[in-house]
Amino acid sequence: MTDRLSTGKLGEDAVAKYLVKQGYFVVTRNYHATQGHHEEIDIIACNGRYLAFVEVKTRKKGTALPAPFSVNEKKQRRLFDCAQLFLLAHTSYSCYQPRFDVACVTVQDGAVDQIDYYQNAF
Repeated sequence: MTDRLSTGKLGEDAVAKYLVKQGYFVVTRNYHATQGHHEEIDIIACNGRYLAFVEVKTRKKGTALPAPFSVNEKKQRRLFDCAQLFLLAHTSYSCYQPRFDVACVTVQDGAVDQIDYYQNAF
């Protein structure tokens, strides 16, 4: 379990840095809408026009299931619900166009090998 958590954090850190290089401001990471809420949004970032709710999927190189396929309809619905709660609680961000992105990070030997970033993924 520790390996999985550290791999996930490695991927999220890499995507946060990637977004900053693309001109985004990282609003928050690992956002939970309420205490005890099981769904979270990995990264919420803003670039002055869009408020991107980013799901990060990190996989070791050679993993059979491509990361984008793990963001199924049920997961999308939960992310959408969590994003709505974020917007209700943080009305200052309501002027930005919300967008749901997926970042797929491939790691090998404990280092990021590749980042594939999909805007408007769902």
